[in-house]
Parts: sequence; C-alpha cells; structure tokens
Amino acid sequence: MNLDTIKGKEDHLYPVEELVPTYDWLAFFMKVADRCVQKYPLKFNLCGYRYTHTDYWRTLVFKALTQQPMKAATDELNTILEDLPSVKTKSKKPFQGSVKRYPRFTPHETQMHEFVNKLPRNLKNKLIEEIFHTLLEVALELNLITLDITVKIDYTNKWYYGLVHSETEDGIIGTNKGPGTKWTRKYAAIMIASGTTKLFAGLFLTKKKQSKVPEFVQIKNHLQEWGFQIREIQGDRELSTYDLIATLEKEDIRYLGSMKRTPSIKLLVDQYLEGKIKAVIPYILKPSVATKYKLGNIPTFLIFKTDPGTRIGDFRKQLTLGVITREQALKYIHVFITTIKAPKNKRRWIRWGMGVVRRFSKRWQIETGFRDMNRILPISHARKHSTKTLMFATQMWNYNIWQIQRALHRRLRRVPKCWRMGPTLNRFAKRIRDQVKLSASVPSS
Repeated sequence: MNLDTIKGKEDHLYPVEELVPTYDWLAFFMKVADRCVQKYPLKFNLCGYRYTHTDYWRTLVFKALTQQPMKAATDELNTILEDLPSVKTKSKKPFQGSVKRYPRFTPHETQMHEFVNKLPRNLKNKLIEEIFHTLLEVALELNLITLDITVKIDYTNKWYYGLVHSETEDGIIGTNKGPGTKWTRKYAAIMIASGTTKLFAGLFLTKKKQSKVPEFVQIKNHLQEWGFQIREIQGDRELSTYDLIATLEKEDIRYLGSMKRTPSIKLLVDQYLEGKIKAVIPYILKPSVATKYKLGNIPTFLIFKTDPGTRIGDFRKQLTLGVITREQALKYIHVFITTIKAPKNKRRWIRWGMGVVRRFSKRWQIETGFRDMNRILPISHARKHSTKTLMFATQMWNYNIWQIQRALHRRLRRVPKCWRMGPTLNRFAKRIRDQVKLSASVPSS
C-alpha cells in the first residue's frame, strides 16, 4: 500500500527532518478502515443524523494518532474543521436556547464511545489484523525490512479497574502486582525483527485455563501467508511448552526460549550447580497426558546460564565455604531451551550455547516496546475485551510508525551520525500530532 505525502507546510522542521518524507498517516489509516468496512459492512444505526461513517472513523483515527483522550480529540478535531475555508464562508447559526451553542462538525465524546462499542467484534479483530498487515507491507515497500524475520513473543498486563462479571470473567485474571487493583488483562504480543527494525505484528488476549498456542499459531500462519520466512521464534517461559515446540518442529521452525522450573528441570539445575553436568546438554521433550499434540519425542538442548557478570565456579566456591545458601545460588541460574542445531563437535557446545543465549537477550526489545507504548497513549478503561484490545492495538500502530520513521533516518548517508538516530519519542509524538492536524484540515472528498 503506497503512502501519500502530506500536502501543506509543516513548520519548525529540523534540517534532518526535511530529508525524510512526511507521510499522511491519517489518510493511510482511513483507507485501511474503509477497506475493512467494505468487507464487514456495519449494520447498526449511527449516533447522530449529521454524521457519516467517515466522520466516525476519522475521529477515531485522529484520537489514536494524536495520543489524546476521546473528549480532547473530538473537541480539537471539531475546532480544526471549523477553521476550514469552506466552513468559514458559511454562517454558523447557533441553536435556540438560553445557552449559545453551535452545530458540531464531528461526533462528540459520547457518540464516539457508543460507536466504538457497537462495532462488531469480528470487525475489530479484522481491523487489527488488517492494519498490522498493511504496516508490514509499507515497511517492505520502503525496503526497511526483509521477508526473513525473527519472531519475538512476550506478555504484558493491562490493569482492570471495576467489577468482574460473567461477560468479562473469561479474560480477567487475578494478580498481586496491580497498582490499586487485583485484576488484570494479560495480553500476548508478537514482534518481528528484521535487521535493525522491530515492528509489532500481532496481539491477542489470553484467557484463563486456555492454551495460548492456538492464537499464536494463527498469527504465525498469517505471517507466513503474507510471505514472511520465519527464521527463529523467541518466547517466554510460558510458551516453552511441548505443544508449541512440537508445532514449530513439524514446520522446521527453530525455537529459543526460557524454561519453567518443573521438578525435572529443578533436578538438572541442582546437578549443574554441583558440577555433575555441563552448561549445555541434550534434552528430550516428551508429550504428556495434558499435551494436545502427540508428535513423539522432540530432541532439544538445555542451556544453563548465570546472571551477567557472574560465573558458576564462583557460586560453587561460595556454596562450599557457606557464604551463600543453595537457594540463593539457584536464583542466579537461568535455563533456556532451544531446537537450534548444535555443532557436531561437542567441545564447541558451551561456546555455541552462550552465543545462543546472547541472541536471546535481544528479545527484551519487546519489553522496551511495552514501556515506550505506555508513554504514547492515555490508558483506556474500556469494559469490553474487544474494545480494550482495539485501543491497545492503536498504541502498537503508533509504535510501528515511530520505528518506520527512525528506520528511514538510518538510511540517510553523508550526513552527521546523530542525524541517522531518528527522532526521540517525544519529538515524534509532537510531529505526528502536527502532521495529523495538517492532514485533517484538508476537506475530505
């Protein structure tokens, strides 16, 4: 999907920003939303006879891109539309009444909330999938990523404030870490990495007592349908299960992830601390009664690694001298599992395993993405799971736009090195808001 540049003049640009195109992201998201509505027509009545579907979608996209609460976004967009030359030439007749009121050019806050709540769940899910797909297509067209990717998976909590009832109970889980609440929604996010560019590519809400594997496999299948070749998948300890690894092994996709300390794994960690086994050992992953897939034994490797800056030999000496206890020493040892093929020479296994773990450390880029997103948009207090997921996805879309903008700066040549770092998040947020306001001031056809 080709990107249009913004028509108009944007003030206060830095010299480096003049070298990078200014794209019309408001028009971009409007095209994707229109494409989704054509596939899934809306069958409910709109709130307010003055407005069309375009008015509602434009307001929702404006709110998402300008990083504002709904009320502030609707009021600001209404002010922008009032200043259009075509509107200024018309006389605005106030409504009758004791309070001077004028007609609005965009839906107000209550109407927007009703519109978002009325959107069918299938449409919201399709919109999320469609925009992720289109953003990846744009990155491919701009040569910012390639079809050869690494997939990273991680979880994040969105705190829930309110009463838990039958309609929301399946997606709400208990927690002891919430600020002022004991409930949370737990989301699984998928990020792809290609070179130095990292983009979010999927999102789903996890549910109690349900496996996360089917939803993740569905997103993986979408990536493959879009033409991507998955070189490796890096996951959290909750995903390092037989079902997921067996599914990937069947498609010859390599997996690398941290490992839960089950009783059998705890026994191996104890043996590693005592020096009975080495840092890299072969391990057979076997199906159990609870596993969904029965694909036989899967050969893997376990890698034991201490915290950065520490050595297992030092822990063994301190344990012998009684400086630390066994429980304290075990906290510094981490276990990883992988289906990546090891060298044939066993003498090279430890060096190879430490290199694999260093590669896994880059998975924390997705954690950095979560922290950055928390600074982009205000928190949504939506009650419906589908609406909350849509609002969370808008944060990911903003993050992807920022990463695309930074990647365009990295392609600059014969400029100072600092120019190739791209805009900071604060600078990008200010610029994207100015660009969207400039785009919104152009009358829609």
